[in-house]
Formats: sequence, structure tokens, C-alpha cells
Amino acid sequence: MQPIVSAGRGLSLTRREREIGDLIAEGLTNRQIAGRLFIAERTVDTHVGHILAKLGCATRAQVAAVVTAAAVTTATSPGDPGPEVGR
Repeated sequence: MQPIVSAGRGLSLTRREREIGDLIAEGLTNRQIAGRLFIAERTVDTHVGHILAKLGCATRAQVAAVVTAAAVTTATSPGDPGPEVGR
């Protein structure tokens, strides 16, 4: 799993924050994330706050977009131009 780094701030997410970010991108609520990870909902609230601050996001939807974009970026190898469009 590659680190997700906030634009211009140089802050990377911890392993747990990346894990929670992935679950946010799946559309889970804080309560659902807490149940899946066997942690308190308040702990999830704290992690989500850190994720929002580090990534400079205002909403969970923005977090989901950043996490998804990072996953797509790391899935494409440096020498691979990605899917061919228009062919």
C-alpha cells in the first residue's frame, strides 16, 4: 500500500488512516467502520478528522475521491500508459 500524501502539505496518512480512508471510499459510515475494525466509533471520528485535515478535504466524498485516485495511480505501473482510449 503506497502512502497517500496531501497536496502541498507533505503529510502522509498512517496505515490505519489509509485503511479507514479505503472504507470511507467504499461508502461505509463511521459506525460501520468501527464495527468492521473492532474499534470505538469515537476513534473512527478522530481518524476521520485527521484524514480530512491532512488531505485538506472538507467532506467524506472528497476523501473518497482522493483515496480512489491514489489507488488508480498506484495500480498503473510507471511504464504502463494505462488503458488505451479511442482505439
